[in-house]
Amino acid sequence: MCTDLYYCDHDDLLYGNEDFHTVYHEHEFLQADKIMDAIEKLSLGFLGSLVVIQFGLIIHNIFKLCRSKKKPAPKLFKPTNKKLKIIRGVPGVGKRSYIYYLENGLNREFTICDINDYFTKKKKYNFVGKELAKAEADTMNCFINAIKNKDPRIYVIGTFEKTWMYKNFTDLAKINGYVVDISELECTNVSELSHFNKRSRHNIPSSKSLKAFNEWENDNESYKRCPYLEDNTKLLHARRPCLIKETDSDEESYEFTCVPNIKNLAEDSSDREVRYVDVDTDDSSDDYSSSSESEDDDSCSDYDDMPSLIDENGTEITKGGKNYVYSGYTESCSPTPKDFKDIML
Repeated sequence: MCTDLYYCDHDDLLYGNEDFHTVYHEHEFLQADKIMDAIEKLSLGFLGSLVVIQFGLIIHNIFKLCRSKKKPAPKLFKPTNKKLKIIRGVPGVGKRSYIYYLENGLNREFTICDINDYFTKKKKYNFVGKELAKAEADTMNCFINAIKNKDPRIYVIGTFEKTWMYKNFTDLAKINGYVVDISELECTNVSELSHFNKRSRHNIPSSKSLKAFNEWENDNESYKRCPYLEDNTKLLHARRPCLIKETDSDEESYEFTCVPNIKNLAEDSSDREVRYVDVDTDDSSDDYSSSSESEDDDSCSDYDDMPSLIDENGTEITKGGKNYVYSGYTESCSPTPKDFKDIML
């Protein structure tokens, strides 16, 4: 065979002297076809399984929707009349808790106007004396918005040791057609005052509580109520023998009971509380988010952090980590007329 392409003849270049023969590789092509077929079947099987799973999930969800009839949210009751209730009392007496007790089981929305809400940021209470005027304006702004929206149940809570302190609220409510009620959670002596001050979650100085107690002005139109005292049996038993108000008629005599512990109630009425938030403030959106998430937020009672139970000797007693009423023997109450005046509700 010629290897020089320039000098070789044409025939030698094309044919040469070598013999040629055909080699068939049919088995290799067949093997490649089998591999491709296997890959195709595998991919089709994978896609088919995905389709089956998707359809199965769809059918499962449809079946669940058909079986589970979702209960509609309970329809809240809307009172036709409008009422404003002023709740007054010394710090720590349990004013907000009293509202939750009153609203328990009533299945309606209600609004609370409380000056302490202004100082509550991101679930923490921080009183700033320089902003007291702003806090009062914010409380009135909340009240006016509730009036504008014609909220059927509005509560305004505060110490209100003087009757003029809540007169603007009552006058404005009456102008707008609201029926006004005033309730007072009584503090009858300095021992109760000290106990209420210690359990207050707002860290009110005892001097301010004492000042409010000494300057307290009686409102003859107010409904007086014994506050929650089951966290101190000494104070509770001092009240119990005298909680029967005597009248001329035996039929009109009644026994006045203390406000119960709202933690023992079947319903958390704070979930139905309507809150008005100033959108101009930076942190207001974080203060009242998801009120139903926990009872560790600012809508909790004034005695959430109440001390251990105390017996009549002043000794703290606990049982199973829970507060309970000491059921020991107590002396009968035989007060003098002056003492009875101080204790009677």
